[in-house]
Amino acid sequence: MHLRDLLDQWAVHRDAAGFMKRTSEESSRIVTCAFGGRLLQTIGSAYDHAADVYLASLHGHYTLDAQLSKWSVTLKETQQTATAGLSVAKAALAANAVAATMQPTGDEQEREGKGYGQVEQLEDSLQERLPIFLQTLWDIAVVDISDTLQCVCNKVLKDVSIPWQLRVRRADALLVVARVFRDANKTYSPDLRNANVARQHLEEALMGSVKMS
Repeated sequence: MHLRDLLDQWAVHRDAAGFMKRTSEESSRIVTCAFGGRLLQTIGSAYDHAADVYLASLHGHYTLDAQLSKWSVTLKETQQTATAGLSVAKAALAANAVAATMQPTGDEQEREGKGYGQVEQLEDSLQERLPIFLQTLWDIAVVDISDTLQCVCNKVLKDVSIPWQLRVRRADALLVVARVFRDANKTYSPDLRNANVARQHLEEALMGSVKMS
């Protein structure tokens, strides 16, 4: 309903200025959140693909444009699933490496006494591998986000309660939202491969979830 109302500001009410203002404000709000840049990129890509597939289908489901659009979406989904699987494997290896650091030898246990050295070593290992864990969580989340947005877009673009002309205008508006979201992402894209940056974003995300609860 939120997406429908946003698109109808352009498609039905012909309020282009208000539509652009609302879209820009939405992208500005999301981009400053933890992982906001990546979220905008994911949302923008999902909107873009959904609109392309719908517009191509207007020429017939078996036309070249329609088939190419469907193949593009299928390829993207396959790549996302493969990336998530690879990240899970990397995270599992990283977890095993961290676990290995928690198994000191007898000599090490005697030297460390109460085990403070072990704790410090474990903290260092966890911090070093934090980007891998966060990337894994993100890759898994992307698949779920994309699937959810695909369902939402289908409901909005295949809404038979309005004329097909307005559904086409909704698709055009969806492409505009996708472009605005992707452009906003270019201005704010932190490198989560850096452990300090990854830790900062994780802390922001946790604080945000506490405020929401």
